[in-house]
Amino acid sequence: MQIKNSFIFQLSQYIKPMIIFYSIILAITVVPCFFIFSSEPVTVMTVSGWDFAGLIFLFVIGCVTTNEGFPVHLQNSVSRKSYFIGKILSVTVVSAIMTIMYTFILQLLFETAFLGSKVFQVESILNLIYFETDKPTIKSTLWSSAVLFVLSLFINMLGVFFSGIYYRVGTIIKVTISAGIPLLFLLFLPLIDSLFFGGSLYSTIFEFLGNIFGVIEHAPWKGCLSFGILFVVTTIISWFVYRRMSIKK
Repeated sequence: MQIKNSFIFQLSQYIKPMIIFYSIILAITVVPCFFIFSSEPVTVMTVSGWDFAGLIFLFVIGCVTTNEGFPVHLQNSVSRKSYFIGKILSVTVVSAIMTIMYTFILQLLFETAFLGSKVFQVESILNLIYFETDKPTIKSTLWSSAVLFVLSLFINMLGVFFSGIYYRVGTIIKVTISAGIPLLFLLFLPLIDSLFFGGSLYSTIFEFLGNIFGVIEHAPWKGCLSFGILFVVTTIISWFVYRRMSIKK
């Protein structure tokens, strides 16, 4: 019962932000369509990045749900284990909803049924990465959706991990983490790469990531496997962060 109530509560934390997020997405999409239909000759509107916008949303929402939800659970005698299982379930359901929304509603419905593919085209970044085409087939759409779902699980849980870290540490460490990670990848590593590796460090890193995620071989199953492993590892690490968290006074 505790797990069920925790799952319902945590899922409800996602509902309102998801409604706001997709309302904005739909508004951004629909408004320019009036100009498309009114123009002569009819122009083609191409939209890309909806899938990655959803991933950013999942990361952010994963980062902001702990401060409110975790104390409520402990105050109502819900164990940390029940809370965390509820978190995993809510992350899974929300990732599935986001994948379905993108694949079967935003991509397929808008492009084919509602607006017509001749005037409206949705480009999936994952489809471009793994299949190098902006005209998805059933196979490529299903594979891209599978990768998007597993990637969504990982990104959302990564946000949960950072949320737990921020919950436990003080302001100085929060600022250090928030500023240190961007500085590491945008300033220090490029500087070290330029000074000591002649620009080969980043190319080696990207080649390694391209191999394990199946980008170079255009193998989406590798992406599913690798992101799945990252999700499991992040979940385990997050549990060690959450299992000893206490209510902040």
